[in-house]
Amino acid sequence: VNGVEVGRTNMPSGAIGATTPAAAYVGGTEDLRTKTYAVPGSLLRAGTNTISAEVHGWRADSGKVFFDLSATTRGATADQAPPSRPTLSATPGAEAIDLSWSAATDDQALGGYAISRDGATIAVVSPLTTTFRDATVDLTKAHSYVVTAFDAAGNATASTAVAVPARAVDTQLLAFGSPWKWHWQAAAPAGAWTADGYDDSTWQAGVGELGYGDTPKGTVISTTASPRPLASYYRTTVSIANPAAFDRIAIDLVRNSGAAVYVNGVEVGRSNLPAGPLTVGTYATAPVASADRKVPVRFEVPPSAFRAGTNTIAVELHLNYRTQPTAGFDLRLTGLR
Repeated sequence: VNGVEVGRTNMPSGAIGATTPAAAYVGGTEDLRTKTYAVPGSLLRAGTNTISAEVHGWRADSGKVFFDLSATTRGATADQAPPSRPTLSATPGAEAIDLSWSAATDDQALGGYAISRDGATIAVVSPLTTTFRDATVDLTKAHSYVVTAFDAAGNATASTAVAVPARAVDTQLLAFGSPWKWHWQAAAPAGAWTADGYDDSTWQAGVGELGYGDTPKGTVISTTASPRPLASYYRTTVSIANPAAFDRIAIDLVRNSGAAVYVNGVEVGRSNLPAGPLTVGTYATAPVASADRKVPVRFEVPPSAFRAGTNTIAVELHLNYRTQPTAGFDLRLTGLR
């Protein structure tokens, strides 16, 4: 309503886009059940108001999609008792600010909650909802949030404002799509291949994402028929002037199927691999679902894992089985403050 979201049904939380599927299939009598949203009068203006809606199928080839809407205004009533005051808290995260509040009560019926950032309403949620993820916020700026409980008669009670300080700007140290040296043969690399100064001059070179079998790929590491070696190996370097300037360093790892990550010869994380020593014959623990093959797994490591100057990043990627039709690896480093 006038550019502010006032409700959603059967959709995931957070930011949504043109390719976001509905949360679940809807059928039967649920198709025609009216979904009602209460909108505080403060969102309306004298004169023309704009109402917009988006409808999402539960998959790309949904067999049916339809939409209709009616809007009804409610006049003044004898109810003048406002809802109780919600208590708000705000938790900043890496990409969003999560709000939560205590449920308000009303002597007749609670209409919902209006969420404001810096004095402007950004969303309205149902009376059954007590959380909201602000995924469109600029985290590099300070903000103030208020949640206002309102009832069907238009009575409202606002929470105490909660301030969220600006977050220091994170620094990307190594981007996805960076250059890597890589080795993929029947035998593992000889020697301490994760260590500084290792001679990888005979290794091949390419940019991430490295792998085969699906797109997009920065470097295709194999076009040969399966079965293939289970493990491939990757090395690069990154220069960090002062690691101590960061609170922690995030490693975002794209892996299909399992991978272990080393910094200056020391393992700092592994995903989808068994515990214990890894060899060229180690299988990944499980296959990676197609929807997750390009979704990064995050490790956060202390800045003490890095040194001022040049650091060596090494990764080994393991297949789940030798005829695995797709494989992929890429990695990003971000200094967090």
